[in-house]
Amino acid sequence: MTIDALEVGFKSEFPDSGVRLNASAYAYEIEGYHTTTIINKTSVNQGVDVDIQGLEADVLWIPQNNPNWTVNLGYSFTQSEIGN
Repeated sequence: MTIDALEVGFKSEFPDSGVRLNASAYAYEIEGYHTTTIINKTSVNQGVDVDIQGLEADVLWIPQNNPNWTVNLGYSFTQSEIGN
């Protein structure tokens, strides 16, 4: 099994506005991913190729006029493809 992985991202803080922002994007190419399938009551092992990519982001905001409140937003997206 061979895995090629790439991930890039950043973390930033803006204290004057009470905002923290984190984001990342990733991609994986996997060759020969091992799976097991039942065919006619027999276990069959296969090596398949898998591609996965996605992104994640989150924002934390503490309003300046009300520091007792915290707003946290998050987003995640993943797309994958399984082939032979």
